[in-house]
Parts: sequence; C-alpha cells; structure tokens
Amino acid sequence: MGAIVPRVLGALRPGGWVLVAMANPGTDPLGAAFAQARTIMWGGPTLSAADTERRLAEAGFVGAMTLPAPPGSPAVMVAAQRAGG
Repeated sequence: MGAIVPRVLGALRPGGWVLVAMANPGTDPLGAAFAQARTIMWGGPTLSAADTERRLAEAGFVGAMTLPAPPGSPAVMVAAQRAGG
C-alpha cells in the first residue's frame, strides 16, 4: 500500500475520491480468523480500517473515513478525497 497510495493521489483530479475495499474482521475471533484467511488467500496487507485511514491521510488525502457496512459484512470500505475539490 505504501507505493500505490501516492500514485493514486497523483492520478486523481482535485476533489476526486479513492475507495479502498478491505476484509472486515468483525468483532468475534472466528470472524477475525476468516478475515485473516481471506487476506492471505487474496493477497494484500492486513491493515485495520483505522490504519488505512491514517496512511491515506499521511499521503495527503483529506477526509479519510470508514464507511458504514451492514452487520456481518465480509468487507469494509475506506474513502478519502484528494484536496482541492
């Protein structure tokens, strides 16, 4: 994620949005184990939504937030915007 986030920021027009889909570990240990297994199978980092928000903000995105998801959803979305829109 470290190399791609600045490239995405540079590719977006001012005011453009990025959406990052990630496995949702949920609140129970079994759900967390399944989320970890999906991430290992599909590839990618095992970051929390809060870590993703922080990384997007550090790269220069504004308004990074985790979007609401239905209870038990296997995925969660983190959104952030390129400034200037």
